[in-house]
Amino acid sequence: DGEVLITVPAHQALWSAHDDFLGHRRRYNRRRLRDVLRRGGLDIIECFHFYALLGVARAAGVALTRLGPPRPAHGVGRWPLPSTHVATRILRATLNADFRVSRRLGATPLAACGLSICAICRHASA
Repeated sequence: DGEVLITVPAHQALWSAHDDFLGHRRRYNRRRLRDVLRRGGLDIIECFHFYALLGVARAAGVALTRLGPPRPAHGVGRWPLPSTHVATRILRATLNADFRVSRRLGATPLAACGLSICAICRHASA
């Protein structure tokens, strides 16, 4: 009777060494993710892109990487500042705001912006 929240990386064109580092196997678009979830027996309650700000940064980073020599990938786990640091708190607040705005835009033409996709689902028999 519960719901499941699934997040996946979005936009195959943004594939980079960072995806390899994180162990990603693919990047999705909403249609492909919806197909996979339905075949898996899930009803989709909500499905939307999020982290538009990071999507813009990733697109620029991927473009620059393709123009120059390969660089080693790094993960988000290397954030050097503690959770109480002002920069960490500002970043977290910015990303949370981005998520909330993206969720509200989920049914608009702007919905395809974002580095990741979130789907909220429940089992089809529920």
